[in-house]
Amino acid sequence: MVMKLVTDALSFGYTKDSVVFSNVSINIGKGEVMAILGPNGTGKSTFIKCLVRILNPRSGSISLDGKDISEYSREEWARRIAYVPQIHNAMFPFTAFDFILLGRAPHLKMHQQPQDSDKQKAHAAATRIGIEHLLDRPITEISGGERQMCVIARALAQEPDILILDEPTSHLDYGNQFKCLSIIKALAKEGISSLMSTHVPDHGFISSHKAAIMHKASCTAYGDPGEVITSDSLFETYGVFVAVEFHAQANRQICVPLVT
Repeated sequence: MVMKLVTDALSFGYTKDSVVFSNVSINIGKGEVMAILGPNGTGKSTFIKCLVRILNPRSGSISLDGKDISEYSREEWARRIAYVPQIHNAMFPFTAFDFILLGRAPHLKMHQQPQDSDKQKAHAAATRIGIEHLLDRPITEISGGERQMCVIARALAQEPDILILDEPTSHLDYGNQFKCLSIIKALAKEGISSLMSTHVPDHGFISSHKAAIMHKASCTAYGDPGEVITSDSLFETYGVFVAVEFHAQANRQICVPLVT
């Protein structure tokens, strides 16, 4: 069976009378990347927290490989899915290396110490992200953007089937934003899927095979990025006029806000 993560009519509300989002149905296959767009407060982060089992949906279902996620143990799920949260507040002064090494925890038995192979995988993840120079520094003493890169490296060290990232580039400088997107594209070629929320419509064209827009408590568009991310859909979603045009040098569609 080809790996696939599927949500079917997923809905969530914090109380019985509230609705954060409803009837969201998407699927991600092996090696696919999906970008989820939408204004602040439309439930993107909440949707992601349902996928990673932090929150329980009100109705609908989430399945992986045709199996409801409730049938997976927490340990199995952690080996399959890696989560990169929007904000990570460091509480303990782990070194960056030890922080990344925590990504190996789902592969260890209780009370088992990381083996040399685990340490090698943590170091390889840091090298892939380009943060080897941070490895000996306390996680509490590096910048927010550097810490975000460490969180992504920790997720890579986990060796998941699917990366789920909540606005992974929001704290990164311009160069590291595109480094992050390049890594996501490279992982897709290796068969690792990614779902990421973003506030940058161009991300749907740069790295994604699919795109979705969450707006007004539902998924208002879903499918190929070229069909989902349009001038009309962006105006309806954000209230901003945006030209969506093909750029020959970039060899893709780009978004140009028409504001003065």
